Amino acid sequence: MDRALRWKTYTLAALILLAAVYLVPSASGDLSRLPTWFSKLFSKKVQLGLDLQGGLHIVYGLDLDKAVDDKAGELKRDIESKLAEQKLVATVEAPRTPLGAVFIVLANAADKGKIDAKFLDDYDEVLETIDCPPAKKAMSVCTRVSSNYADRIKESAQAQAIITIKDRADRDGVREPTIIKKGEDIVVELPGLNEQDIERIKHVIDRTAQLEFKIVDDNSPFMQKLATKVTADPVAKDKGISVDYDSWSNDETGQRHTDVFLTAKDRKVFLARDEAEKYGCYRKDKEAPGGKYECTIRGRRVIQEYVAALGPDGQPDDQHQFGFEELAPNDPAKMAKAPEKTWRTYYLFRTAELTGTAVSSADKSWDQTTNRPEVIVQFNRFGARRFGDLTSKNVGEKMAVILDDVINSAPTIQQAILGGRSSITMGRAEPQIADREAQDLVNVLRTGALPVPLREMSSSRVGPMLGQDAIDKAKLSMGLGALAVVLMMLWFYRFSGVIANVAMVLNILFQVAIMAAIQTTLTLPGIAGLVLTIGMAVDSNIIIYERIREELRAGKSVRGAVDAGFSRAFWTVFDAHVTNFVAGFVLMEYGTGPIRGFAVMLLIGVVCNLFTSTWVSRLMFEHYVGRKKTATATISI
Repeated sequence: MDRALRWKTYTLAALILLAAVYLVPSASGDLSRLPTWFSKLFSKKVQLGLDLQGGLHIVYGLDLDKAVDDKAGELKRDIESKLAEQKLVATVEAPRTPLGAVFIVLANAADKGKIDAKFLDDYDEVLETIDCPPAKKAMSVCTRVSSNYADRIKESAQAQAIITIKDRADRDGVREPTIIKKGEDIVVELPGLNEQDIERIKHVIDRTAQLEFKIVDDNSPFMQKLATKVTADPVAKDKGISVDYDSWSNDETGQRHTDVFLTAKDRKVFLARDEAEKYGCYRKDKEAPGGKYECTIRGRRVIQEYVAALGPDGQPDDQHQFGFEELAPNDPAKMAKAPEKTWRTYYLFRTAELTGTAVSSADKSWDQTTNRPEVIVQFNRFGARRFGDLTSKNVGEKMAVILDDVINSAPTIQQAILGGRSSITMGRAEPQIADREAQDLVNVLRTGALPVPLREMSSSRVGPMLGQDAIDKAKLSMGLGALAVVLMMLWFYRFSGVIANVAMVLNILFQVAIMAAIQTTLTLPGIAGLVLTIGMAVDSNIIIYERIREELRAGKSVRGAVDAGFSRAFWTVFDAHVTNFVAGFVLMEYGTGPIRGFAVMLLIGVVCNLFTSTWVSRLMFEHYVGRKKTATATISI
């Protein structure tokens, strides 16, 4: 055996050994049974898709009206800037109804004519003029987001939500998630996942991650009136709702601020089935004597239901809203043992002064003072400028940092903040949990906020029986196909057919090993792609073998015929594989779900097949022919 042939043989043996080693975790199933050092080096396994091992099927609904309402708030801020540039005295309102409305309320009725078509020209495709309510007709110009533009906003929000959900699933290590649009809903299918990961993955996916900064309207007459009502109301006392006060002062001016707010603790109650279903706590296994079910009602909801029952007297006007913050217990030992959650209100201006769209980066850090994890948010150029203006105009006021409709903190603005940075402290859980929450928040902020909130419409587990049935049928089809190919090659090409069959087995070995190494998900269409590549492998060998037969009939020696057969057939085989590779690449780029799974398997198969049918088969022929001592030796082909 010459040196070149020896090194080729060693290389093939090393590749076979490496492929076999990569498949050990998949074959063993349980990594704990393997040596620790081996598990650290080779822990990757072949990932099965939803159709083969089951998984999670979730249908999400989207609050698409929220996207239109947010656009109205953005237009409100833009029109305010334009009015200031033209030195027109007016206030801009974005009422809750009608959806997407923007009202320009002028201080001087004579200025109404200045809000003409030329003024609104910048918003020609965005806003449409509507009739004003009778109370505002004389002094106002009323508009709303146009119907066509609102539809485009909703379509864009749904498309962006699909992209964001996929990015979050990919970042969390979920392989080949299927995410599709179904009407105004989004269907998400996640293969695998154990019980411990399901809730965390769902939380990461449906977390809106909408970061907002709103100014607190402290000591407002509305809150003073509401506090007086609550203090004297026995219903409020029965529900555990109380009134509290907060005061602070600005370090530079010394000006004193006072605010009044409501608080309520989470309540454990026993409810009838209908009420329990309403609060989402109906469980058969928790039924108590008398047909009651134990429920925990958050203090936030207790306050919301109470003020809703008050009618108009308990509702903020169109320019304000309630914000809620979860307060941790003052006693650290009590918090560690069983957190007693208390919620408090803030009276906020409804329009968000700054949102997460202005965030350029997010990183996890640790607060050296509290030794708690925090997320450092860096704004882009627009966000930094807007944040600086916002803090400059509201020195001494509180600014609420709101994440997913919950106030994370409401610090006092002591001075203008011009650096374009803010922090979100993760301070209401054990350090390990808070650290994980901080990392999850960084991930969702980096992938971008969901444009609208998601609500889970339905969730179900796809059972393993469906996957096992599909696997059994796929194994049968693959086995029958492989057996037919093996018999055909042995019948037509005798011993040379054995070489082709060995190359085919190595082809399958290398394909599955590559899938394990790069953790590509194997789906039922992927198995179809694997079966297809078996036929492609044999087809390549047939082209080469027929060429060798032609060379032998022309009178060449066995070695000369083998060399000429492989050399002259190579480009024909190569061209066919390039064509298949291009087709597979297009399917992978533009296909989703089953089509993508088939395309990935096809691409891997094309590469492995080209390698085994030309290089591996030729190496085995070189060994076979090398054993023949004479130039006139025959070959079984």
